[in-house]
Amino acid sequence: MALVFNGSANTIAGLAVGGLPDGSVDSDTLASSVTTGKILQVASGTTSTEVEVSSTSFTDTGLSATITPSSGTKILIMTSQCFYLERDYRVCDIYWQLMRDSTAIDLPSNSEANNRSYAHGVDSIKIADRMAYTYLDTHGADGSTAVTYKTQVRVDVTSDDHKCKFQKGDIVAAHMYLMEVAA
Repeated sequence: MALVFNGSANTIAGLAVGGLPDGSVDSDTLASSVTTGKILQVASGTTSTEVEVSSTSFTDTGLSATITPSSGTKILIMTSQCFYLERDYRVCDIYWQLMRDSTAIDLPSNSEANNRSYAHGVDSIKIADRMAYTYLDTHGADGSTAVTYKTQVRVDVTSDDHKCKFQKGDIVAAHMYLMEVAA
């Protein structure tokens, strides 16, 4: 179904917004003139399978998505993932990172502000939370190869039954959305 403005299908008369030309502009011309920031394609991944991590080495959380981007574009990655953190001690840390295929593209620093979830309690820690994460990646692909993004996490120590569970109880699904953006 076509949009109708000023009595004409697919035409907007007198458009003069944000530096666009004044006068009649059909929707195809308008769409092709906006290139930077345009969403070219969207891919997604989801999982509800529980994954437990109790290692000091980065481990997959089970959340991933794949896209085949064109050269010269960027990928906007958005994730939403619940986790349950516990330790039989008063301090509990996890560090997480985002991977493009086998390359860490956003990894933790030693700063508490970067890619770290932290809890402090009296005797033991049990905390549930949602990790929402956004990252804009310059992927380097050329349109002929699929690129897979995934999340990984590690605990800071293995003592005192320190562990982190993602998608705990198989009831809370995790989601990843990949948007290819014209650069």
